[in-house]
Amino acid sequence: MPQTLAAFDAVLKEFYEGMGQSQIENKTRLLSSFNEVDGPTVDGRRVVFPMHIGRNVGVMSSQEGATLPTSGRQNFIDVHIPLRKTLGRINLTKDVIDASRTNKGSYKRAMATEMDGLVRDVSDYRNEMLAGWGSGRVAQINTNPAANATAITVDNPGGFTGTVNSNRYIVPGMLLAGVRAGAVVAATPVTVVSTEEGGGYDGVTLAANTADFADNDWLVRGATTAITAITDTDWNAPVMGIFGLVDDGTYVQTLHGVNRTTYPVFRSFVLASVGALSLDAMQRALDAAEIKGQGTISEMWCEHGVRRAYLTLLEADRRYTSEKLLAPDGGTKAAKGSDITFGGIPFKVERDFPYGFIVGVDKDQLERYTNVRGQWEDTDGRILDRSANTHDFTALWYMRDNFSIGRPNACFRMDGITTTALAIHVD
Repeated sequence: MPQTLAAFDAVLKEFYEGMGQSQIENKTRLLSSFNEVDGPTVDGRRVVFPMHIGRNVGVMSSQEGATLPTSGRQNFIDVHIPLRKTLGRINLTKDVIDASRTNKGSYKRAMATEMDGLVRDVSDYRNEMLAGWGSGRVAQINTNPAANATAITVDNPGGFTGTVNSNRYIVPGMLLAGVRAGAVVAATPVTVVSTEEGGGYDGVTLAANTADFADNDWLVRGATTAITAITDTDWNAPVMGIFGLVDDGTYVQTLHGVNRTTYPVFRSFVLASVGALSLDAMQRALDAAEIKGQGTISEMWCEHGVRRAYLTLLEADRRYTSEKLLAPDGGTKAAKGSDITFGGIPFKVERDFPYGFIVGVDKDQLERYTNVRGQWEDTDGRILDRSANTHDFTALWYMRDNFSIGRPNACFRMDGITTTALAIHVD
């Protein structure tokens, strides 16, 4: 019996449901720090839960016959966590379908190619977002483009200050629009042709001229060149990342409806402008989280340059004994793995992290709220749908969730650490 679209749907669902979902979650490296929240019920457009912000102050010592203290109470405020959607889409040509009408195996191989790519790309995107602060910013234009030119230079990758590897989150084929003072410019997204492959990696070549772009415009993702206008909600809608959760208001002043100035308990300790990394600075940050939020830091995240700076601090303590002395290692075993620690706390490296930061987290405080863990869109009973004006078929996979933090003051961040970042584009 020849294959049908219904059978293709079944193969697609079999290939991905469950297995692909776990692949994406396993490959999204920062996701391992977050706990799945069983309650409250996650439904509708957002999650609402009460957060403890103040203690009962009706407590004091008293002498016999003295007036009793005024009664107090525990203080709470509602936290509103908007659910965000992450999408992945594949396209299957009718030619592939026809070529595999009697060969389920060939179809599965074609699908495996598409799905493996989708898993990798969705995972990379999710990891970039978790290493950010929910801004949707890819990079910033740092010079006025020349007239009728297609080449631009960028800095501040992901919305973080910096000039090295500034196009690190930009890849060929990506669609980019611009945002200026909160308003969209170049509303029709422009396709990226190539990125600079030498020097400081700050160059980007576009498929069309850059007349609409200007210095200091933020570059954001666009969905398709067919759209002629994008709004704030089209680009500024990623899940909340670790730099918005562990923050003092530098990146996110109002987190999930809670103003950090009004409620200081929602601020993390941030040690700014660190400069040269020192063990004392790291201990001060660790102590601050313990004192402010009674936090127990369970892991610290950074990028490779910060890890090298930390390993340099440990050079005097390296020892070689017995057979290790016969083949001494210029680095350490931990330098190529995940064994490096600070006071027994895992010191983890992440390639998508911005340069010059350490984020220390109490994992008990990091939360993931999930409405849709990951599934194919099949509300009409089909996974594969005809693409508009083509003889192709498309499938849409999506998840709906967001991330939050129980006590931001139980975590810390160190900013402005002096490092030497490798001039290399992350593919």
